[in-house]
Amino acid sequence: MRPDALPSPRYSVMLSDNRGLGDRLRSSLTVFAHVLLSNRTYELVWYGKHQLWYSFQSPWIDWRAPPHLRIARFPREGGRPNGTVLPVVTENHHWANPNRSVFDSFCTRAIDPGFSQYQQNMTKRFETTDMTKYGGGRDVVLWTGNQGYARHVLSNPLLQERVKELGLSAGNLASCLFNFLYVPTPRALAPFRQKGMYDILLDPHNYIIGIQIRVGDHAFLDNRKGVKALNGSLPGQAHFACAQQLREQLESLPEFGGVSGQAEHSRASGGKTMRRRQAAAPVQPLGRGTLLLSASGGGELDGDVGEEDVTEEAETAAAGEAEGKRVKAEIGQDPAAGAAAARPRRVYWFLLSDSEAARHEALSRYGSSGRLLVAEGLALDHINKQPGYGQESLHVGAGEMWLFGLASAHVVAVGSTYGWLGALAGVTEAKPMRMWGITSNQPRPCRLDQPDPAEAVESWSGGL
Repeated sequence: MRPDALPSPRYSVMLSDNRGLGDRLRSSLTVFAHVLLSNRTYELVWYGKHQLWYSFQSPWIDWRAPPHLRIARFPREGGRPNGTVLPVVTENHHWANPNRSVFDSFCTRAIDPGFSQYQQNMTKRFETTDMTKYGGGRDVVLWTGNQGYARHVLSNPLLQERVKELGLSAGNLASCLFNFLYVPTPRALAPFRQKGMYDILLDPHNYIIGIQIRVGDHAFLDNRKGVKALNGSLPGQAHFACAQQLREQLESLPEFGGVSGQAEHSRASGGKTMRRRQAAAPVQPLGRGTLLLSASGGGELDGDVGEEDVTEEAETAAAGEAEGKRVKAEIGQDPAAGAAAARPRRVYWFLLSDSEAARHEALSRYGSSGRLLVAEGLALDHINKQPGYGQESLHVGAGEMWLFGLASAHVVAVGSTYGWLGALAGVTEAKPMRMWGITSNQPRPCRLDQPDPAEAVESWSGGL
């Protein structure tokens, strides 16, 4: 990432100072795509009452860069600025040397008259120009904005050789870029350790349907006021109706205990019919479960190790043992695997929502089944508009977004980047994208064999 052959690093830098978590991360993936294409160094300047590095870190590169000292100061964890900047290698970060040449790739805001034209120009640039040379001979390319253009490099004829070298494809673009840069830290995952979700999410015998309901930014104000009641109404009824359709289709299959197929399941669990049906409802694969252990091995970079860190290591070890059993079960080396295979698979719903009241109402309606996974009592807040919780809300947003990707299928709000980006980040070769978008809470048919096409998903709410 910092080639020694060059006299000094060349940079592609994301200045992230606006919008919610999903939008900010999505925009940064476009910048990172430019980094990979042009062999530059990636840096992220994060503004706000929090630090992204405390919630999301990269196991591969240190992408942190402080804001310019004349613009802002980085806060310490907890959201309280103390006049210091992040501990970075100051001689390397992009504006440590004021003599470096800079190319500004700033985007206009969505409300500005020229925004539509800017979008068209950037789309054309990523689709038709040689992005390996974008920025020319400038040392630094500075980016800001709230749109995604990374997907267009896959169809750019001038970039095909470089894209192939990088191993990028339509099936792995989002997950490859995201997971290289952003793995949740132990503190981001800590709120969910107490919720009993890990074992269920990581068990390949379970089929998880992720559901994301976006009420709107006003929900965060209600959360902070402690509003719990929705007067008997549940936002996102169309989401649950879609998830129910998927659940019924799954539970009609023999491996899920479908009545019509029980005899067939016992006779031909290894036969062609069973294999076809397993293809329709794939087992959760390995990969991100293992990455979860890597995430738990992260932590702060200031050298502080306390009782909480020791506890996290113990929990990581326990998670590692559980993951090992899961791996053995999948490759047939676990004595308990036979018993597990004999019992029907189970379908769970994993709910995300920006509204604490919506979570509470959903739990009261569907919680008695034992099949609804939903965390309550979290610091739910918009990281930019009402950042009342500071770092705690960023921990929650990062951890829950990443866990959402562990689901096998997803029903999400089309207008919210947070849900579909989290889902795409969990895509693997063994677990391809299976997503159904809900627009304005309008009901729709949802079939297991007809998820929304990838090209549609990647263009939702600003695009990938």
